[in-house]
Amino acid sequence: MNKIHLVLASIVLGYSANAYSANVNVYDNAFNYNAAVGSELFRIDFNDSPDTIVDGGTISPHAIFGSPEASDPATVLWSSNALTDAGSTVASNLVGPLSIDFTDSSIFNFSLTFSSAGVQETIELYDDADALLASVSSPNVNGFFGLTSDVAIDYVIIRNGIFPDVGNDRFFIDNLSADAVVPVPAAVWLFSAGLAGLLGFARRNKV
Repeated sequence: MNKIHLVLASIVLGYSANAYSANVNVYDNAFNYNAAVGSELFRIDFNDSPDTIVDGGTISPHAIFGSPEASDPATVLWSSNALTDAGSTVASNLVGPLSIDFTDSSIFNFSLTFSSAGVQETIELYDDADALLASVSSPNVNGFFGLTSDVAIDYVIIRNGIFPDVGNDRFFIDNLSADAVVPVPAAVWLFSAGLAGLLGFARRNKV
């Protein structure tokens, strides 16, 4: 590979690495996720479901749920003590994605449990300007999913996995939890401040 090819490859790789503006970590188990986050901000367990389609803004004060492709995107199916989409006007089998709009403006970490799925889901993260922060795949078809981000998440769209020759896979979510950012220890702040002071002092002495 010549130098021109190396430069072009580095440009392509650099663009791919910075395609999204958030750095995220995905967790496939609660133990590792809980070790990485702070205290729990809220949890929605979806118990006492009415087993019918409901307004997604009436379930919890912490999040507004929706079905982006449904005839009424503000609705969801709350059934079997879990949540799924209210349908799709686009998919051939009428199964669509699910959205979660956090009402708190400082959500950086969240987790949930997937169930009834047969194919891995795609989770898209957006900021309050509707910019796509990141897009990840669930590490497990069903079970625990956790995510941490270095940029605040305004809303999430969970897109269905797709069965070949069948259509979108329907999934349910349960136990949605948002968790605080781990506070930086005072010692780290002191070290950072001291290092910044030393660097400033060194620069002044070079002048």
